[in-house]
Order: sequence, then structure tokens, then C-alpha cells
Amino acid sequence: LLSSDICGSISALDEKVSQTQSLVNESTERQKQTKEETMQWIQKNQNTLDITTEVCTKLAEENDALKKAIFNEKNFQKSLTELEKGSSQIKLDISKSYHQLD
Repeated sequence: LLSSDICGSISALDEKVSQTQSLVNESTERQKQTKEETMQWIQKNQNTLDITTEVCTKLAEENDALKKAIFNEKNFQKSLTELEKGSSQIKLDISKSYHQLD
């Protein structure tokens, strides 16, 4: 009777070991899948990050170009205003000279 109890216990333990090993295998497989999915997610998001960085860099370059264009436009307007003042002064001088001739 005692040896059959021991054999039954050993058989039950073998079953538990087998179940545990099966759970370990499933867990290991899930970890592999999760790792692969995580790597794919990182890769996909790295591409998005690269594209976003490139777009931001181009936008910054365009922003700099616009700032320069605005600066140049302001300088052009300032030069134009000075030129108009100079032209008015020349007209005034010519007018004065013309009236002095009379």
C-alpha cells in the first residue's frame, strides 16, 4: 500500500512538473513575441521620429529664410523711403533754383 502511494505521489509530481514546464514554455514564447512586437513598434516609431525631425529641420530652415526675406524687405523699404526723401529734396532744390533764376 505504501509503495503504491509513493508511486501515485511521484506520478502526480511528474504531472505537475510537466504542467509547470508547459507554462514556462508558453511564457517564454509570449516573451519572445512581446519582444518582437516591441522591436517592430520601436522601428516604426523611429521612422516617424526621423521623418518628424526632418520636417522640423526644413521648417526651421524656411523660417530662417523668411526672417531674412522680411529683414531684406524692411531694409528695401527703408532705402526706398530715403530715396524718396532725397528725390523730394532734389525737386525742392531744383524748384528753388528755378525760382531764383526768375
